[in-house]
Amino acid sequence: MTNADTSLPRIRMLIAAVLLVVCLSSVRAGTYAVDVDAGVEQHDVSKMAMGAGLVYSWHADSTFVDGEVAHIIEDIGLGGLRWPGGAVVTFYHWDNLNGQGWMDNWNPGYNPASDQPPANYMDLDEYLALIDETGAEIMLGVNMSSGIEWNREAEAIAEASNLMVYVESQGYDVKYIYFDNENFQDGNNYNRDDDNDGEAWTPTTYAQSFNQYAAAVKATFPNAKLIANARNNVTGTLFLSDMQTMLSIAGANIDFVDVHYYWSWNTATWEIWKSQQPMKRSGSQSFKEAVEYANDLFAAEGYPHVRAAIMEWNIAPGPWTTDPDHTKFKTALMQSEMQLQFLLAGLDIGMLWAFDVPSVDPSSDKHAIHNGDPNATALWMWLFSKAIGKTVVQSSSPASGVYILAAKGAQGELVTWLLNKTDIQHTIEFNMNGYTVTDVSEAWRFHDAGDGKGALMTIGLWEEAGKKRTTLRANSFNMVGFNYPSNAAPEQVVLESRLVEPVPDGILIAWDNSAGAPDLSAQGISGNLAAGGLYEVDESAGSTDGTYGASFPGAATALTAFSVRSTNGFNSAVFFIANQTGAPLRLDSIHFDYSAWWTSSPKDVELVYVSGDLVGVTNQMPIQSIGGLSNTGKTGNYPDFDWSLSGLADRVLEHGEEAN
Repeated sequence: MTNADTSLPRIRMLIAAVLLVVCLSSVRAGTYAVDVDAGVEQHDVSKMAMGAGLVYSWHADSTFVDGEVAHIIEDIGLGGLRWPGGAVVTFYHWDNLNGQGWMDNWNPGYNPASDQPPANYMDLDEYLALIDETGAEIMLGVNMSSGIEWNREAEAIAEASNLMVYVESQGYDVKYIYFDNENFQDGNNYNRDDDNDGEAWTPTTYAQSFNQYAAAVKATFPNAKLIANARNNVTGTLFLSDMQTMLSIAGANIDFVDVHYYWSWNTATWEIWKSQQPMKRSGSQSFKEAVEYANDLFAAEGYPHVRAAIMEWNIAPGPWTTDPDHTKFKTALMQSEMQLQFLLAGLDIGMLWAFDVPSVDPSSDKHAIHNGDPNATALWMWLFSKAIGKTVVQSSSPASGVYILAAKGAQGELVTWLLNKTDIQHTIEFNMNGYTVTDVSEAWRFHDAGDGKGALMTIGLWEEAGKKRTTLRANSFNMVGFNYPSNAAPEQVVLESRLVEPVPDGILIAWDNSAGAPDLSAQGISGNLAAGGLYEVDESAGSTDGTYGASFPGAATALTAFSVRSTNGFNSAVFFIANQTGAPLRLDSIHFDYSAWWTSSPKDVELVYVSGDLVGVTNQMPIQSIGGLSNTGKTGNYPDFDWSLSGLADRVLEHGEEAN
């Protein structure tokens, strides 16, 4: 049993924006004047400039049932939600979902035995219901790979058309449609080449197919913006040649070209981020410069209507994921600079990957929420939500490592965002050109409050010689809003959910050598594997792969296996887990190996909640099952099972509670 979360009490963060005004009389050394020229308008901030990607097979119904996650999405201002996912879009069939994500049920070799029950994934109707709850924009994916991979293109085009017809019939307008995903990567369904014919996407074949699918979807939504995808290195020769080919064929239908940016792949650390001023996409080019370069390239090629979109972005895997000193706050602060650069560049569409990843290793958690609960990422997103609909104006900072974005609203309000990625506290003076400050409406700091989780606090400004000043703490992200309309009170973040911290090693409790007490358990976790239900511990049998299920290493490889003999009146292994940690504990998944030793051994396995303290979970309720297993013998690499508990209505054990 793995990836539990100890949780803080339910929070409702309602922080009043009370600002301190103090008068000082002299300029001190170390004060920097940031310039804002509200008369020099640069570009508008679109609703889609900050969104997030969903992966349909990752989101169980239980995640959204109480409305709290929808509340978080709305509160932090996510303007769009991408569905059904990234590479998953190249495998899925919207009207015949299997919950396996990366498995195409058009594949003749597809095995339906691993299909997930509908409660374990987000179908189209559930996605549209989430759109209703949050007000986010619809962004639908079209699967082009299945048709070309399995020689069913006419059927695939009809599938795309029927998707749009169905959504329209439900009363929705679709403004954004994306076509396949990463057609240059092996993970794409066509490029993975499960039919072994050696074929893969080329810029030419992709553009030709794009035109066919574009005609199908525009028959229903003629004004929808269509998004093509391309390789990520916008300054590379391959990107240029690919674009010249694709635009010459499909340029009239393409509105956006999607590139994916994961900062510093395999090398990302806090120290590297701190050394890059500003943060670099590659070489000496910043993310701001990359977006501007791509938009200029499209215009230079004769397609000024085509714009760059970034449908996946985040901090890449790297040494930070195993650094014991790294925190969720540090990850979030690094992310905030990427979003700052995107808004400075005038990026129209930006989607964090991903909104949530279930059972993610806590050390590498970089998502807006974690299994339904808000992360530090959600806090900086809330600060940036106030940019939507405003116009970015000219601004600059003379301080090395301090970056500024400014945007004004239609009613004269002005909001500034300031990132201090240095280890030095700075005093900042606002030098407003052509703009008179009559009111400091709200001011916030996103910082490390000492626990590494990240926090928001209100900050004060003071006035000197007619200009406003504030303090930027070292390693902080700040927002100050001026001159809000008198009838517009500052919005206040309300994150109604539990804040969670997973147990670091991911494993709560495990058995592999003996019945009774566990062979491995986290601090404060106890349990028992009932010996009475077992025939014996057989020392001539065992799984040799060294993992619990397929996911977690550390299982014994010595020949010891629990033998269950149905002929002696028992056909199950019963175990329980008890929480004595002093805090709530969440159960994420159960991992095990099972082999049918003999020809007559049971070939069906079912995971059942027997009893316990999980609210709303019925005793003897089946959770997952599989049938028709093969006979695999007493020794060797047993079949692996990694079964999620995310479909349960409740999977949190309070202190003193247990589950069987």
